[in-house]
Amino acid sequence: MVFQSSYIGLVLIMIAWLLQLYYAKKDRIKKRFIILYVLGTAWIVIDSLIYDNVTVAIFNIIILALACFVLIKVGHYQISNKKNGAKKTKKKKVSKKKRK
Repeated sequence: MVFQSSYIGLVLIMIAWLLQLYYAKKDRIKKRFIILYVLGTAWIVIDSLIYDNVTVAIFNIIILALACFVLIKVGHYQISNKKNGAKKTKKKKVSKKKRK
């Protein structure tokens, strides 16, 4: 029963990543989180392959691909914002004398 519950957990993680990709705003997730998540998932894949648990390894490879896609998407969004100069600009105050 413990082995089957790991499948449920992996499916829930995959669904969470798919929802993150589809619904969340691009700047709501931190790159550090994704990088650590990718490293952790890669570790689980290697561990699963060492112990001949191919099914869990396949699930984790799918999750790893989704995490890498989010990392690329977030990185691309941040780079494009820097190129477009998406900084907050201050409004210039117009004095009352100039308005008249």
